[in-house]
Amino acid sequence: MAGSRAPKHSRTRIFIALSLSDSLLGGVGRDLLLKHEPACLASPEYILIALGAACLANKLDPDELADYVKPALMFIDRLNMVVFLFVGLAKAQVWGFRGDSSYGLLCAILTTFGGGIVSDLIILKKTPGAVSTNAPLVVISIFAALVLQFAGKAGWPTVWTLAGTILAVLLLCQIVLGAQSPSAEPVASKDPSETDAGT
Repeated sequence: MAGSRAPKHSRTRIFIALSLSDSLLGGVGRDLLLKHEPACLASPEYILIALGAACLANKLDPDELADYVKPALMFIDRLNMVVFLFVGLAKAQVWGFRGDSSYGLLCAILTTFGGGIVSDLIILKKTPGAVSTNAPLVVISIFAALVLQFAGKAGWPTVWTLAGTILAVLLLCQIVLGAQSPSAEPVASKDPSETDAGT
């Protein structure tokens, strides 16, 4: 889904770069912040899985997907967001930052949005979606990360906490974003004058 942000005329050239950047660079930044070797370098299968998924997704055109497939992709995208938040928090705790709430929150947000921000700035050379079109999603993510962080300190059951947070995020995303994908660019509306000109 990240690769769908690539311009149509150069999509083949940068699709895989966008997909790999979105999926891996956030985790790389988090691991370096925590002063550990990036997971994708310690375990090359991360790169192979991301590369395989990118190559497969490159064969799909989001604009041509059937209507019943798109909601499933939206669900997976938002589910993935919560999982990335959870992983970022978990790694911050495992690697010795249990007492620093700000570190855990930073790792969660960096894991989730870091790769997309790098992609937008360096590859697409535009304002990151995290601070423009997807700003509401960042707010929802911060809320979810705070809930997960509080639950971890309070000793709530991990599985039920994660499941509840996922449901809450899906509901908030549906209310705030509707059917729009967090990874996709908003579709520009057509100028009515262009339609009239053809009649």
